[in-house]
Amino acid sequence: MDRQIKVGWFSDYCYGGTGFGTVGKNVLTQLAATKRYEIHHFGYGITPMGILRSIKDKLEGVTDPEEKENHLNVFRFMNQEMAKYSTEECWKLCVPVEAPFAVHPCYGERYGRQFLLDACLYYDLDCVVVNLDPWMTSWLTMYSNTQWDKPCPVIYYQPIDAVCHNNYSPHIVIPDADGTVLDANRLSWAQMYCLQEYSVFYGDWSLQLAQGQIDREIRPNTPELADRAKLYAIRHGIELDKFHPIPKDIARDKMGIPRDAFVVGMVAANQGRKNWPAFIQVMKKVGDMYPNTHFLMWTAMCKYPDSFDLQKLIADFDVKATWVKLPFLEKLTPPAEFVNIAYNSMDVHLLMTLGEGCGLPHVEATAASVPAFATDYAGIKDYFADPLQALPTDCWRIGSPNLLYRPGTNIDETVNRVKWVHDNPEEAMKWATKCRGVASTWGWENTTSDWEEVIQDAARMKLSWDTDYAKEREEKWHTLIQNDPMP
Repeated sequence: MDRQIKVGWFSDYCYGGTGFGTVGKNVLTQLAATKRYEIHHFGYGITPMGILRSIKDKLEGVTDPEEKENHLNVFRFMNQEMAKYSTEECWKLCVPVEAPFAVHPCYGERYGRQFLLDACLYYDLDCVVVNLDPWMTSWLTMYSNTQWDKPCPVIYYQPIDAVCHNNYSPHIVIPDADGTVLDANRLSWAQMYCLQEYSVFYGDWSLQLAQGQIDREIRPNTPELADRAKLYAIRHGIELDKFHPIPKDIARDKMGIPRDAFVVGMVAANQGRKNWPAFIQVMKKVGDMYPNTHFLMWTAMCKYPDSFDLQKLIADFDVKATWVKLPFLEKLTPPAEFVNIAYNSMDVHLLMTLGEGCGLPHVEATAASVPAFATDYAGIKDYFADPLQALPTDCWRIGSPNLLYRPGTNIDETVNRVKWVHDNPEEAMKWATKCRGVASTWGWENTTSDWEEVIQDAARMKLSWDTDYAKEREEKWHTLIQNDPMP
């Protein structure tokens, strides 16, 4: 093309601190640096009370606990002040001035099918990337180009965080507008991959699983549909300038943790899929063996509908070891620099999850040269720097409503890995340094060429679409821009 390719990116707000947001921020920053793309980010999750998670990105990282508390006092005051502003006014405040791409609000009435359609038309996008869970994007797949009047190809960047029996793909149930669920509105993930213009996965394991599901479930009966699938794998990167080793004593002093303690930590949201009860079982066993152990729980005590009552669980399991809770996590996501200090204060990091598309905390801890272990299940398999990082699974259960398999992490083997680090600190640190060496090749800049390949192919696809439809799209665009200006 003799002009910049117009790319949309629909996901969590890029500066909001979530996993999806972090991915978008880094991918789009790298693409913007090439000067070959006009980028429009449609980020949702911004409300007057949620604004604090974004304003902190305007501030330099504060790592001293006392200074952090001073900033938190300011944030608490701002939390009250924000209620005085409209959502539109809050949005203008929360977009970083230095953002190298256009950022547009997506909340309330601006979140959903019509908004995305209108945005693609209004900005005349060549393609749009949707970085969300499959169940959140399935409505897009239900409609062909002509049925939905889709104005440009869609690139689905999707995690695989679970499988069904014998690696079959889960089904998505999509209600009609009136809430009715029809058989025609049930799609398997394998069907979705065949109907989507582009399906991009977080790594080779996920790609191979998806291809296997298509070959097993779709190809025997409808090979022409199976042949339509355009599958790619593009790994997540890591912000190596933000997650790196620092002296452990300095990190402990910053966190207020004794230098001679043995510290086991887990960085994760407080929600069901993160399986905090398994971590607390490890706390009980390791704490009984090593009384000087401190457990760093980097999470909110209660934030989501499926959050655990962690204090009650700790009491129920009769955990005697010292545990460190960070109450400010209820209010905001701290800067990455502060999270890096938390990682470096640990002797071991565990991610005892029921399933991840990637598991960014595990990757970040690895980059910080911390001995890191995570549940060997689903998409996180693509992010083990060494086989020893993989924690075996047991206690399989079936989750509803889509009959997903969810594993339990083997508690005894996890305790054995922690024990190995405790009893062999020098050997464990050499191993962690080796893993850091592998992770150092995972910079976000190494993903840019892969993204350019997919985006440029999608832009060519749009050019190849029917000319008559292009005229119809142009007429709709003129109507839209006159009647419903976008922000």
